[in-house]
Amino acid sequence: IWSFSFGLIGTRLAGLPPAWLAWIRLGISAIVFLPFARRLPPKQALVLFVIGAVQFGLMYLAYMTSFRYLQSHEVALFTVVTPLLVTGLHDLFGRRFKPWNLLAAFLAVAGAGLIQWHGMETAAPLKGILLVQLSNLCFAAGQLAYRAVMARFPSRPDHRVFFWLHAGGFAALTPIALPLALAPAPPAPTPTQWAVLAYLGLVASGIG
Repeated sequence: IWSFSFGLIGTRLAGLPPAWLAWIRLGISAIVFLPFARRLPPKQALVLFVIGAVQFGLMYLAYMTSFRYLQSHEVALFTVVTPLLVTGLHDLFGRRFKPWNLLAAFLAVAGAGLIQWHGMETAAPLKGILLVQLSNLCFAAGQLAYRAVMARFPSRPDHRVFFWLHAGGFAALTPIALPLALAPAPPAPTPTQWAVLAYLGLVASGIG
């Protein structure tokens, strides 16, 4: 389901502000989870809200912006290190070190660097690579934080709390995206672009 997102964003949404795109996507996905949401203790809701601001808000901002510098298949390529970042952060926070994890991460990054090396004639592709890695890092950190929080509430299903995560991401992008929406010349997606945004919010982020 997610694999279609790379091509759709890169080819169909070009020219629209990345922050606004991510904001709309998260707004739609938050609506998807709203009917399943349950009232939570204020502290847990706030923690999930903050996690969502990083894991989805900052992540999607960096991810969407990377398409300005990289082609769709390049963005997809550089997202493959996310599981390695999850493992590495887990070792770091758990204060334990597994050499095989470091070796795997090094080989993955080195391989991606060799694939991209001949195309790096300007600084622009490097910006895109760094944005994708920032996106990966935000998602990995959010994954670990979410697991730690939910471990305290094993009887609470994931779909009952995901609204708070996506609402946190939406809120994090609001100070950037709302002025764009209220500008004299706001973003004006075509019907096809609205359909792509609906797919990203309803299917990729919601159902996915």
